[in-house]
Amino acid sequence: MIKALSVILLFLLPFPASLVHADVFDYQKQTIEATVTVLPEKEAESNGRYGVVRVSFPSALKLGYANDIVEGEFWYQKDGKPRPTIVILPVISNQLKFSELAARNFVSCGDMNVFILYRDAKEIRKVKWREIKNKEDFLAEAVYTRDILRQTYIDTRRIVDWLSERPEVDSSKIVIEGFSFGGIQAAAILAIEPRFAAGVLILAGGDFTKILLETEEKGIKGVREGILKNLGWDKETAYRKLQPIFKDIDPLTYLNAERAEKLRGRVLMINAARDQIIPPSASEKLWLALGKPERQHSWFGHYAFAIFSTPWANDFSRTFIAQVLDFSVGKNKCESASGLVPR
Repeated sequence: MIKALSVILLFLLPFPASLVHADVFDYQKQTIEATVTVLPEKEAESNGRYGVVRVSFPSALKLGYANDIVEGEFWYQKDGKPRPTIVILPVISNQLKFSELAARNFVSCGDMNVFILYRDAKEIRKVKWREIKNKEDFLAEAVYTRDILRQTYIDTRRIVDWLSERPEVDSSKIVIEGFSFGGIQAAAILAIEPRFAAGVLILAGGDFTKILLETEEKGIKGVREGILKNLGWDKETAYRKLQPIFKDIDPLTYLNAERAEKLRGRVLMINAARDQIIPPSASEKLWLALGKPERQHSWFGHYAFAIFSTPWANDFSRTFIAQVLDFSVGKNKCESASGLVPR
């Protein structure tokens, strides 16, 4: 069901208004009373080297669905010493296996902690998109989708609040990492949240609207073509209609020269040269907006990257983070997978 508030906004305004302003991602800061539950089956895998708990607390932005409760996993070193901590945003389908592979890679060295955010992106697709036949319903759902991402950005900032109070976390060395859809979000959050000391953006890009209109991802492409046919729009028309909405959550909106300069040397991008899901042109836009940070390419496409290049990307990311934050990775203790697969 399309949210009533979004529909009201569309009738009040001649065109969907942008939310972009300085405090669009602000929230009322307060003590986070989180529910923390030990995950013994995952702790058992560590042979006592690290702990794993599930963390949950209410979202600061209520939209009336699953993500109104922030949930995630905190993988931490058990000796209680403050260490660098990586916040990982998952792929759109919330397949945590990629996040968990990265988490094991980071924590097995004994030098880092990880927080994996759960995110139920199915809510973005819950409307029967192919049945949309008028622009009001379509644009209202776009506003709702934008707010889902806005909620994620605010919730991630509050995860930083929670982590900063943990004795296991060095609050000056918190890093954000995102995969694919999570990488796009991580890029935007990196632009607006100065407490992140560095970022790793894997299979990410900028110009969110263009990505939606150009991606070859089968589900999105099928829905997109059906909607454009129903509305009688071409891609150029759709871009003009959607860009004022989605620019609010687009990393390119917030990556100005000043922020790019502060992030210089602290961002790693890893992309797939044959990516048809996140178009190379979108990755290039993000790379330029970030001030041309270090960038690595796999010669696979998007899905083949996930299968064949993920271990290499995890190893490279771990080394990059250690260099940027100036600490030594205990390689003798790491569960390294580098060299097992091609880039």
